[in-house]
Amino acid sequence: MSTCMTTAPVLVAGAWPAGVFDRAGAVPELELTHLGTLPAEEEVLRRLIGRAEDPWLLLGAGMEDADRLCLLRTVRAIRPGVRLAVLGPAENAGRVSRWLSLGCDAYLFEDITGEALLGVLQIAGPDLVIVDRRCRPPAAEPDAARLTDREREILDLLCAGQGNSDMAKVLRLSRRTVEFHLTRIFEKLKVTSRTEAIARAWHGAV
Repeated sequence: MSTCMTTAPVLVAGAWPAGVFDRAGAVPELELTHLGTLPAEEEVLRRLIGRAEDPWLLLGAGMEDADRLCLLRTVRAIRPGVRLAVLGPAENAGRVSRWLSLGCDAYLFEDITGEALLGVLQIAGPDLVIVDRRCRPPAAEPDAARLTDREREILDLLCAGQGNSDMAKVLRLSRRTVEFHLTRIFEKLKVTSRTEAIARAWHGAV
């Protein structure tokens, strides 16, 4: 999230756990708006988003995917760089893959807490895609890129939203060693960013 003090709109659709937005609603830099009946009119969305550079769209439960995609397309037509969080079931890895391919910044399970959601809104973005740590990528394909056991451990932590320093602590390695392994992972997967590496993992390509 931007370090300046401008307000970031957060558009909320669908059903979310009770009280999950209490903490986010108390942060002055976030302006929460719960969308009513869908589909929302483009004029209304344009007014809510305004000229903000980093709005969020949060898609909750109780929505058909067709409605989610329609709303996402409308918001992206207004602000292509909108950040996206999707609430979904834990067991559907294929669904996680589809939303990541659509540029999802955070895939969250349906029991998310307010504290966890606030953390997501503050740190997720182009360089850090967040997928609930309880989720695991689909099984690797036979011709998948060959990663070492250590590289797979690091990729798993990357998919769980861990930063380099956190990975180093978990694996008891130096940050430099973690960065070396990440470089090797990127080379093997033929990707240039953390986001691409996560997407490759969730498409079963590793």
